Order: sequence, then structure tokens, then C-alpha cells
Amino acid sequence: MSEASFGVYAVDMSQRIIFWNLGAQKILGHRMKDVIGRKCYEVCSSLPVEGSEPICMLGCPSIQLAKEGAIPSIENVRMLCASGERKLVTVTPMVLPLDQESGNNVLIHLLCETQEQDSLWSDKFSENIRGFVGPPGPDGGDEIAILTDRERSVMRLVGLGYETVQIARMLGISKHTVLNHIRNARVKMQANNKLEAVLTALYHGLL
Repeated sequence: MSEASFGVYAVDMSQRIIFWNLGAQKILGHRMKDVIGRKCYEVCSSLPVEGSEPICMLGCPSIQLAKEGAIPSIENVRMLCASGERKLVTVTPMVLPLDQESGNNVLIHLLCETQEQDSLWSDKFSENIRGFVGPPGPDGGDEIAILTDRERSVMRLVGLGYETVQIARMLGISKHTVLNHIRNARVKMQANNKLEAVLTALYHGLL
């Protein structure tokens, strides 16, 4: 997902940026090393399409919904770039539950730059999504490989926040086998870490 053609960034429930891909860098100009660990409302500082009241703020409605496990609505906003200019961007949120007990969710933002009228934004976004999440080609190539049933089961539980030992106990397999499945899934998803693997698998409809 680091190479996705659309922008992706994720924040924890304290609104700290924990993931930022090259697509987000291309759209907004901020480099990953400059934003990881910073508060999202300090970096993006989004404004509505019409109006000057900030949408991005401490305790914004989106983060409140994410804390409850609810998915915020899709919005068109004018998002602050590293250059100081603002770009019209469609933001599609996702909520990834990492810990059912504590409600420790991750709020994911999918970004699609658009200059079209609001009624046309979804067509452009859908094209970008299809370009990234299309089905694997017959020769494999650089496409995402299909997960096995066991790998899917393991990655679902990873996405729900369960630890390796818990997953092993739930599935009746060894901890070593769980780690092997996670490693194999990461390779197939071309992911650098477990979060990327889960996000990529979700987008491919594999979970």
C-alpha cells in the first residue's frame, strides 16, 4: 500500500499519524519522515469546500466516531499541502479495529485529489481504486497474490487486535505457525508491516 496510486494515511485514537504512503506525499507534498508521530490536524488542517471553519481539529467528529467503531462519512475538503496551498481532496474514511477490548481503533483516510464537481468525484476515485486493487493477473507479475484460508483467518484476527499467542490458541496451531502465516501474508501483500498487510488485504477483499 505504500506504492498505492491514491493517498493513504492512518492515525491512532490520539490523532497521531502512524502511516503515510507515497500517494499521500504526492498529493499533499509532506514526506513520511516529516509527519509520522505528528497530530493529523496540525499536518492536514482541512477546511470544507465552502467555508473557513476547520474540519480537522482535536477531538474532531471523525475521531469520535472511530473511537466508537463507526465509520465517518466521505467528505470533499480543501486540504493543506506542504507548499501552503490547499487542494480539493475527497477523503474516504475506514476504521480498522486493532483491540476489541479497549476500542483501540485506527482511523484510515483514503485521499483522492479531484478538480471535478462533487457529483463526479466517485468516478475518479473508483478508477484509482480499481487501478490498485484489480484481480491478480494470470502470470502473477507484480499483482497481489491470493491468501490461503489459514492466512486469511490469521490476518482477520491480527486486524482485530489479537496477539500471536491468542491467535495460536484460538486456531489450535503453534505460535511459530502463526508467525509463518503472518510473514507469508506480508510477502503476498507486498507489505512492510502487519498494518500494511491488513489494509492491503482489506482492499483486495481478501478478509
